[in-house]
Amino acid sequence: MIEQEVVLRYLNAGLSVLPADRILKCPRGKWKEWQSRLPTQEEERAWFANKQDAVCIVCGKVSGNLEVLDFDNKGELFSKWEESVPEDLLAKLVIEQTPSGGYHVAYRCAGEICGNIKLAWGVREDKTVTLIETRGEGGLVLCAPTEGYTIQQGDYTALSTLTGGEREILLMSAWQFDERPAESIAKDFSKYHPEGASFEQRPGDDFNTRGDIRGILQKHGWTSLGIRPDGNEYWRRPGKETGGNSATLKNGMFYVFSSNAEPFKPEVAYNQFSVYGLLEYNGDFSAAAGALLAQGYGKPKTVEFPEAGVIPAPEPRIVRPWDTIGNSDILSVLEDTVLGDLCAYYACTTKPPLPLEVAILKAIVSAGCALSEKGTNPNNPALGNLVGVIGRGAQLARLRIDTAGGQACNAFTMTVGNSASGKDIGDLLGNAMDHYGWNLGTSGSAEGIVDALTKVPNGLQSISELKNWLDGKHYLSKAADMFTEMFSRGYFKYNLSQRNGCFRRETDYAFPNVYANIQPDVFEKNVKQTDVTSGFLGRFLMTLMPTFYGRPARFDLAEVLSGIIVCLDMFRRKAGVVAVPEDYLGETAGMFETKSPKNLAPSWRRLVNEYSPRFAVMLSITHDPATQTPQVILTDRCWTGAEKLVLWFFAHAERLLSNIMDLGDFAKTRENTMRRILRVIKRMMPNGARWSDISNNASHGTTRAERAEALNEMADRGWIRMEGMKAIPDRGHTLTVGERFFLGDLPPYVAAWD
Repeated sequence: MIEQEVVLRYLNAGLSVLPADRILKCPRGKWKEWQSRLPTQEEERAWFANKQDAVCIVCGKVSGNLEVLDFDNKGELFSKWEESVPEDLLAKLVIEQTPSGGYHVAYRCAGEICGNIKLAWGVREDKTVTLIETRGEGGLVLCAPTEGYTIQQGDYTALSTLTGGEREILLMSAWQFDERPAESIAKDFSKYHPEGASFEQRPGDDFNTRGDIRGILQKHGWTSLGIRPDGNEYWRRPGKETGGNSATLKNGMFYVFSSNAEPFKPEVAYNQFSVYGLLEYNGDFSAAAGALLAQGYGKPKTVEFPEAGVIPAPEPRIVRPWDTIGNSDILSVLEDTVLGDLCAYYACTTKPPLPLEVAILKAIVSAGCALSEKGTNPNNPALGNLVGVIGRGAQLARLRIDTAGGQACNAFTMTVGNSASGKDIGDLLGNAMDHYGWNLGTSGSAEGIVDALTKVPNGLQSISELKNWLDGKHYLSKAADMFTEMFSRGYFKYNLSQRNGCFRRETDYAFPNVYANIQPDVFEKNVKQTDVTSGFLGRFLMTLMPTFYGRPARFDLAEVLSGIIVCLDMFRRKAGVVAVPEDYLGETAGMFETKSPKNLAPSWRRLVNEYSPRFAVMLSITHDPATQTPQVILTDRCWTGAEKLVLWFFAHAERLLSNIMDLGDFAKTRENTMRRILRVIKRMMPNGARWSDISNNASHGTTRAERAEALNEMADRGWIRMEGMKAIPDRGHTLTVGERFFLGDLPPYVAAWD
């Protein structure tokens, strides 16, 4: 029988120990509660006062991040594994033999561990069996002094805590005995290909044959540890400076072992295209295939139709500079910066983490609040009578960028994304603003907002839905007009109502910040070109949020909020005048002038002229203490990063704004109908769409005549190509349409939104 004294020694060592059924190898009764808390001594005494013939320990966080390697099938691989582990590491482990001849190897980990992992499989007597696996979070093991369990080395009351590197050595040593062929557990995304294309050889398959992912792995922080005699090339994951390998590469298969190597999953092999798509295109494998096609991988199929003849291959897409900047480039820009730390904090509120498109806007706008505070120095006496004219706005900022008479570092940001996606879970941004007293609220009249800005001139206006601010008939549009004016002007004089006994609201310093959300369909229906060229939206950094559904993550609110405050205090430390080159980003401006759509000129000009120096300032603070002094030093890296941010944000602006036109409701409805039809034709390529395809997939809310008119209009514009002719009866009239419809020469702005 199990002695109470042994159980209490295990408990005092921080182990969640429970009575167990020796035959069934499970706790007696429900045990979920003991996965999150330790039993009390009174509970242990009550359980083991009765005769118990077995005891078990719950693994994972509750037992101090306990993990156990379980060697099954009579422990047939234990001796080989033991020989492959360094002696000094082996000496740290608790080793226990089980009644079946298997083994338990127990240790604690410095960081939290994952659930059970099957490390090695084999086929025995025509059955696939587990040879080695871990018992981690949510798992348990029966142990000594249960009958048949014998401690061979160490003691459960004196478990060693291993580093992440030491743990990976143990797991990799076990994984090398896995008998499964890599292909049987591979993640293969090669079936993905660019939309609207058919192939004799898909780009992903061709890349698997001819490509080489070593350069891509190194670009994303992986380190090669060399090739072993058996042909396996060992790789160490990003963020790990020493220790064993985290994955192997052999015969084009990248087998990931580490459970801390996002976006890869442990125990999974990835072919080369899968690695390329995950790292370079954040899992958008269709886009990855399109990029490989542009690099010469894959062979498009030529399709012939008896009636229509040969369909020519589509024209190669013209790649503009902003098309080449992806999220991985921006993450590289943010690496080792305090702005990047802010992004990570804001992203941690959901599982999976918030997309970069959301987290970076929260980071930029909160940094904008910190950098755009009013200075404490009085006006320069040398200005004399000009004090009232010059000594206001940016001249009073604690930190001033020395361009165009002075700029502050405030920011207007907007996420275009669906509601209930999880982007505001945790309200970290609101909590941080409340900490500093910078929160202007979520709504309010023009008078109320002006009053608030006189007290908090660098405050943050949070807007959960931007629609009403863009509606000229809504009272909030007046507040939007004021924000538009104050963005770069930095002071105001407004004659409003006589509330509070004053005729005029005025202040010599006001650089507000804005964080706004709007749903994609609301954006499309309500935004006008004038909102962009001269209105409220022209001041915004905007991103189109990818499809995302985040669940609330478990995180320590106080710890995360403290981290955000530490970051923002570094930005608040900055003061003085920031000198910038006279022709900063001049080549970038010239490129936009010649290559960007003319209707988007206001967007790139504001990004280059006003936001790029702000980006450079925000990127100037790194983990190097020398960059955290009050003085701002703009290095080449700051400007290179600022340029990439300008290109990235412009790419988002193009996707969102290119289709925005000042049209009446009727014209807008027709444009939306054409785009819905285009989506159907795009899906049907290369074979083309028939009239019935369009009627079945894009007819909602439209008549036959409206669909026919939209098709003919798109043919006139050259967006589509019609082959053959077809007569369609419609209420006593005859409509003439094509037999089949194919994509034509689509301008970039038409395809951008989709």
